[in-house]
Amino acid sequence: MGRPSRPTSGARSGQSLAAAPRSRRGQDGSRVHRSGRRHLFGTLVTKRYRGTPDGGLHVAADANLSLTGQVRLGNPPLLVLAQLHINPELESWMGEAETLHGCHRTPVIIVAGVDAYRHGWVAVVLRDGCFDHALVAPNLANLVHRLPRTEAIGVDIPIGLPASGPRAADVEARRFVGLRRSSVFPTLPRAVWEAPDIDTARRISLELTGKSVSAQTYALRPKVLEADQLALRDGGLYEVHPEVSFRALAGHELTASKASWAGVEMRVDLLARAGIRLPSDIGEAGVAGVDDVLDAAVVAWSAARIARGLARSLPEPPVVGPDGLAAAIWY
Repeated sequence: MGRPSRPTSGARSGQSLAAAPRSRRGQDGSRVHRSGRRHLFGTLVTKRYRGTPDGGLHVAADANLSLTGQVRLGNPPLLVLAQLHINPELESWMGEAETLHGCHRTPVIIVAGVDAYRHGWVAVVLRDGCFDHALVAPNLANLVHRLPRTEAIGVDIPIGLPASGPRAADVEARRFVGLRRSSVFPTLPRAVWEAPDIDTARRISLELTGKSVSAQTYALRPKVLEADQLALRDGGLYEVHPEVSFRALAGHELTASKASWAGVEMRVDLLARAGIRLPSDIGEAGVAGVDDVLDAAVVAWSAARIARGLARSLPEPPVVGPDGLAAAIWY
């Protein structure tokens, strides 16, 4: 999830359009960052801009880049409106907004939503809020490694395990979901998940919470601990509950279960209204269940809100647990 070094600009009056500090000259006159990446603007950095009598401007750096715009005449002339034309092959290199002396490019936001399924993990990747692709992997670390450079990764799994008692995140999520509150399971204390067998887990759970553990819940142990270790080691994961996200997306409580035809149709429609239209063929992720893909898609919707700074959390602000992780469900 690391980002490549991004080009910088900042021309002064009478200088080249992009001065690209912290770089050196390549043999062809273009700038090369200290990281070794060639400056995106190529040979454009060696050109000076000049106004024409009609106030027009055009600089063609090479086959990959050109700039056109209007110039307010003066000494020196001032570029007041411009458009940067970039070869589509460079699109994947540019992940953030770049400004070039009045020239602005909209950033591309890539996020992922991840859900556990029977044979591992399934992810739905969104590019600028729209479906891009989906993939599966047997373990979470492998899945995250295969994802493109993302701004946020949402995961439908508890992050931030309590020492004892219920988490505020689960209590508030159940209240928020309303009619579908039973879909929000309470997160067990860390010691229960780390128990080597179900009998030990049940004994510890009774001591810490006064309640036992079902075999179905304990079966999630490998995935919960896998996500926990990845979050503790690398960070960058946000806990997202699909039913919380669908509730937020709908603007009201949902009545139909995702296991029903009506529930599936409702969730597909909610995603489509949000601009997330899942194709009939989603490639390798087609092996996952319908509900798993829908859950991953709406988790990705929340991840996009996180990336844009629009997301909210339950609780708000998040509560930092004894392990140092923020325990919150985002939507």
